[in-house]
Amino acid sequence: MHPVMRPALVFLLSSLASVGLLWWTDQEGPPGHAPLEAAAASGGEYRLDELALLRETMRYVRDGYVEPARIDPERMFVAALEAVERLVPEVMFRRDGDQVIARVGTWRSTLLVDPLRRTDEVVEQLAPIAALLRQHLDAEDIPDPDAHLQPHAMIELAMANGILETLDPHSVLMPPEASREMDVENRGEFGGLGINIVMEDGQLVLEYPMPDTPAARAGLRDGDRIRRIDGVPTINMTMDEAIELLRGPVGAPVLLEIVRDGAGAPFDVTVYRANIQLAPVEAFPLGGGYGYARIRAFHSTVAADLRAELQALVREEGALKGLVLDLRDNPGGYLSQAIAVANLFLTDGEIVSTRGPRDPSPRVERADGEEPKARYPLAVLANAGSASASEIVAGALRNNERAVIVGERTFGKGSVQNLHDVMFDSKLKITVAQYFTPGERSIQSVGIPADIEIIPTWVGTRADGAVDPWFSAALFSRDRLRREADLDEHLDGGQDADLEPAWSMRVLRPWERSERRAYEPPDPRTDPELRAALGVLQVAPNARRPEMLEAAAKMVRHERVAEDERIAAAFQAGGIDWTDGPDPVRPEVALELRVGPSGVLEAGARTMVELQVTNRGVEPLHRLVAVAEDHDLFEGAEFPFGFLAPGETRSFRVPVRVEEGYPSERAAVNISLRGSEGHEIARQPLMVETVGRALPQLAWSWKVDEPVDGRIDVGDVVKLQVEVENVGKGATRAASVRIKNGSGKAADILLGTLEPGSLRDEAGQPCAVEGLRCQPVLQPGERWSGAFEVRVLEPLAAGYRLTLSLGDGAAFDYASVVRGGFVGYYRQEEVVSFALGPASAWSARRTPPRVDITLAPGLETTSELVTVSGRVSDDVGIADVLVYVGDDKVFFQGSDAGSGIRSVPFSADVYIEPGRNTISVLARDEQGFSWATSRVVWRSEAELQAAFK
Repeated sequence: MHPVMRPALVFLLSSLASVGLLWWTDQEGPPGHAPLEAAAASGGEYRLDELALLRETMRYVRDGYVEPARIDPERMFVAALEAVERLVPEVMFRRDGDQVIARVGTWRSTLLVDPLRRTDEVVEQLAPIAALLRQHLDAEDIPDPDAHLQPHAMIELAMANGILETLDPHSVLMPPEASREMDVENRGEFGGLGINIVMEDGQLVLEYPMPDTPAARAGLRDGDRIRRIDGVPTINMTMDEAIELLRGPVGAPVLLEIVRDGAGAPFDVTVYRANIQLAPVEAFPLGGGYGYARIRAFHSTVAADLRAELQALVREEGALKGLVLDLRDNPGGYLSQAIAVANLFLTDGEIVSTRGPRDPSPRVERADGEEPKARYPLAVLANAGSASASEIVAGALRNNERAVIVGERTFGKGSVQNLHDVMFDSKLKITVAQYFTPGERSIQSVGIPADIEIIPTWVGTRADGAVDPWFSAALFSRDRLRREADLDEHLDGGQDADLEPAWSMRVLRPWERSERRAYEPPDPRTDPELRAALGVLQVAPNARRPEMLEAAAKMVRHERVAEDERIAAAFQAGGIDWTDGPDPVRPEVALELRVGPSGVLEAGARTMVELQVTNRGVEPLHRLVAVAEDHDLFEGAEFPFGFLAPGETRSFRVPVRVEEGYPSERAAVNISLRGSEGHEIARQPLMVETVGRALPQLAWSWKVDEPVDGRIDVGDVVKLQVEVENVGKGATRAASVRIKNGSGKAADILLGTLEPGSLRDEAGQPCAVEGLRCQPVLQPGERWSGAFEVRVLEPLAAGYRLTLSLGDGAAFDYASVVRGGFVGYYRQEEVVSFALGPASAWSARRTPPRVDITLAPGLETTSELVTVSGRVSDDVGIADVLVYVGDDKVFFQGSDAGSGIRSVPFSADVYIEPGRNTISVLARDEQGFSWATSRVVWRSEAELQAAFK
């Protein structure tokens, strides 16, 4: 039976990670399928093999997806299996013709798979696989379970999202917690205190209270540390956990224990929750009769809030001469609010239209013309973070000739999603249409261009942490921002790709960034986009865009010349001739990259890298800049050279800092040469070698100290002793051991973070005062001990639970954790406990598995097929060993629980792609501790192509 559809409410999601135009449809789940939380409470059983949620998801894909031609059942089937492989270590699939070979732990089976041509066949072929997973996977086999879902349901969500990822970047199935948080974001308000919080060194710190909120009225201040929330200690609490405790019913009290510098002992503050707006509309006078309004997100009351703020601004300033509407970094929200905001300024005309695959003609929303409209000139600020609803407003005002757009090209999100409430308190977002700005202009993957483009430019001497100042420049940093066109599987682009700004100018900015708080008025002196927008308004003869642009021409030319002179002077101070001139017709350049004294980059070190360029052409080069691309160490590094006469050679150096755990590798960095107009005039790849360093590995044990009287009682301060040994081959660089409370109000953590090691400088020599150049270091083979402190506040019959975690925040396997995304292999974690009465003895020593790769390809190869092999060993027993190449699982070996197998060999023949390939070897032991090791190999594409000729 199909769900009952209720009246639709159209809106846009207010998160940039999933921006999009959406039609919301409330609906009930199919009969007999209660939400998972309710099912769990009532003892009901969720059955993975029914795939009820996946069937519902596929119905929506089949019946309404925007581009049916993108639906590929075969690809969907494989993607669903790969998603399960990624979620569950014990699971591995291999598709071989009409068979799927399935492995779950030590169990194997082969299933026949018919050719897939329809979406319903995808589910039917996945059903027997789901039945096998239900039969052979226990709940504890699924790592990092979602507290709001039964473990097997996470498998079905993974299947669904694997399928949806083959369609486009905005179709997704959200689990219950994400669905609820999205509801809060789109309401635009919640019951809270009105504070911005951050975590600093495991402490919950109040960044600032917002004005006229419960927090401000209660006297909370910047920098206050929140030590307890309603009696629950916050030491090493996650931000999500803290937010969940701070939010609650409007009017309900929350008791905070505050630590304030200079206040002596901690003190309590009771704050009563109120409605707090997540992204309030701001409006301020700019002086001279001009106003400013900022919309941070299009939540459910934005249009009314903006109207009220503008009315207040008029009462304060009198009739407005012009308004700056700031939509920068606004990711979207409700469509109805975008239409209503545009409607405040338009007397007539089209605002937006949508067209789906079955729509014979677009559905058009027009200005209503029913109420008096603002007649003053309007300038809209927009940037790459302006998406979805923001683009609808900007496009409607621009294409109706009502406003000038100042800033930069917008994100380019032009697709429409349907949002459905589905089973398990989840939400399905599925792309069903595209939207168009007036004139049926699609901005999909293109965005809305600025009329007056402002290009921020940084030039001069900067200081970065502990390093000495150096002269540097950043002219193209905004080009590297991710937009819709950079997302995987994005829909095809729109028709406005050739639209260029009427005016474009660079503006010089200081290296230091100053973030303005939400309630602080803007300052045109420090905000060049705002300064340009205000300048447009001040010369505007009327509210029509063409006349505004024409009148602004003189002002923009003057500002452009002034800024150009400032930038040239800044370069001149660094010895760079920034003389302007035309780009050569046939540029010829030679590049050479010189890396430090040894010719290689070293992990954990800062190296000066010099790029040398020679003009081998017959024409001069002007304002030449080389931009490094496609390499994570160099990404965005800029080498400004300025003017180069024919035959001239110039060099420029930039510092490159390599992460402690960065791997040994050879990889290409692409050098893009930009000319006087900022366009690429040449490109050349250069190989760079990095040498990794040996990494630490931590083993540990713990015990609870025996109190003086021989037993633990309420009121005692318990010391949890921890002994840590570095059993790896390299020294630690930022190791830490932490505990987090799992006993609510019954216990209080007094000391929750320890840093193993003795103080040493960068050369490994002992030092006295901890700082940037003096850090705790644990050498290979060295042991260290310390103690946490926990006060027992209340009796707890079940005992007191603490989550102990440890790891090194710098010296970890970068390729596996960061590139591969295997974050769960970064830190070790276990639950420790104690009870009232006698103290405990030392625990057994915990040691993560050891991974030794004995055979692997070199740093560079021309081979398509390579072999990686080695052995995993453990002191207790190995649960599983996995090998990934990028996202592809190519090897799995598991053992039965309690088998005690302490040594497992592995070997895999793996296919690698042209370019950089990360091979990750992952291992877990029977105690749940894990380790990751990687090898990186570069497959030379040019040599491979030559080999096939």
